Formats: sequence, structure tokens, C-alpha cells
Amino acid sequence: MLRYVALEFTEWEREWADDSAPIFLWTGYLTREHLRDFYANANAYVMPSNEGFGLTVLEAMSCATPVIALDHGGVTDFVNESNGTLVPVGDSYVAKDIDTLPYVGDRFYEPDLRKLRRAMRDAYENEDAAMQKAKQARTDCETRLTWSEVSADFSRIIEDTHRRYHDGKIDRPTLPAEPQVTLILCVMDDESAKESLDYLATLSHSKYRTLCLFTRYARIDDVMRARKHGFAYYRWNGTVDNALTIARSIVGQTQAGILYTGEKVTDARFYPTASP
Repeated sequence: MLRYVALEFTEWEREWADDSAPIFLWTGYLTREHLRDFYANANAYVMPSNEGFGLTVLEAMSCATPVIALDHGGVTDFVNESNGTLVPVGDSYVAKDIDTLPYVGDRFYEPDLRKLRRAMRDAYENEDAAMQKAKQARTDCETRLTWSEVSADFSRIIEDTHRRYHDGKIDRPTLPAEPQVTLILCVMDDESAKESLDYLATLSHSKYRTLCLFTRYARIDDVMRARKHGFAYYRWNGTVDNALTIARSIVGQTQAGILYTGEKVTDARFYPTASP
């Protein structure tokens, strides 16, 4: 919904979107000035996706641009009906795209499309009301969503949690001893890892922790099985160096035993994951 900025028609838009509003794409480098102008010249900034925080929504709010976001996830911490529009969730799905392997098994929510269309239409046809919310959003950014205010909130929460913990108001969980060895199951391409995953699940969790590495051709059922067993899992490029780098970033310094499908602990090759 850009008001003044027309950038680049695509072949797809010319062929398929004759009966819809124009679709413009910017395919070059975006400077901070470009981004500011995009936000400032839009009728609304619409981001009905699942976000852990939603920084771009906050950026649009700081430009006094009306925002429309999904009523789910991190954006609900700072978007409300006085400074924006929250669209209810609709259908949901479990991620099964191996190219975004760290999210495989997570549930994602789509917006209620009918209510999303209505919110976008309302922002366009009732510009004064939308801008009133946008002005409140800008005010919120300038007062309670600044770096200093948010940092102060974090500090207060951390100090309060620390005080309550030492006053005995928060239960102190008894944690098992941290395993000293990480078993890394490396799954090549689309070979079945079912038996190996089930075997690793029978081992003592107090002695070993398990990290499963899958290439882009992995079987979704195996990734889901690793998740079911409570194993960490990640995308792998097929090399030992990459396996150790991933292990270091996820579990830190440890002894790592690399296994391939069909192998037992006695077959593992052990390496330190500490930085060389």
C-alpha cells in the first residue's frame, strides 16, 4: 500500500495481477534513508507473520505509520488497539521445510485472511482514524519503547528475579549433572536414521547429550523423531569441521563423538569442540 513510491513492475505482476492493486518490488540495496521513506510514505505497514519480536513493526511505528500485525507472538508486547491493529490468527501448520530445519516441528499461525483484508481496507478508507493510532504509536516509541526505558525494564526484572530467588520465593530446581560427552549423529542425505535415533534414545541422558545433524535432503520423519526424543538438531553441510563448529555453537566446549547412521557409541570418533 505505497502512496507515492513506484519502483519496479515484475513480469509476474504484469501477467497475473491485472485485476488487483499494483505490486512493486525493490530489488536493490536499501539504505536507512530508503527504509525510512518506505515506512513514512506507506498507508500502512502490514506484517501478519509469526515473530519473536517484530523489529520492523516497531520501526514503522516510530515513523508514525499505521501498523497491522498478527495477534500472536512478540508484537503483542507493544502493539495494541490504541496504537495499531492486531489481526486474529486463522489456520496453523507445522513447519516441514528442511531448508529451515531449526524450525521443523514448530507450529506457525496464518492470519484470518478475511479480517486481514478488512483491516487493510479500513486503514486505507479511514485514514484519519488510522493516523490517530499511528500518532499514538509514535508517542509510545518516544516514551516507553526507547532503549533507555526498555533497558531499565530488563534491569528491574533481572534484579527482581535475582532477589526473589535468593529470598526463597522461587523454587530452585535440582538439575542433573551436565553430560560431559555430546554424541553427534550425522545423517547423510535421505538415508533412514530411525534405528539410530531410537538407539540413541535408549542411552543415559546423564552421561550423553545428543545432537542430530541433517543435510538438506533429510527425511522429515527423522527430523520429527529427533525432536520427539528431545534431541537438538540442526542443518549440516556434510563435513566433520562443520559438525564440530555447530556443536561448539550449540553446546559449547565438550568432547564430541561423531556417529553416522547404523553406528554405536563404540564406533564414535571423538573430538574436542573447543576453539582451536
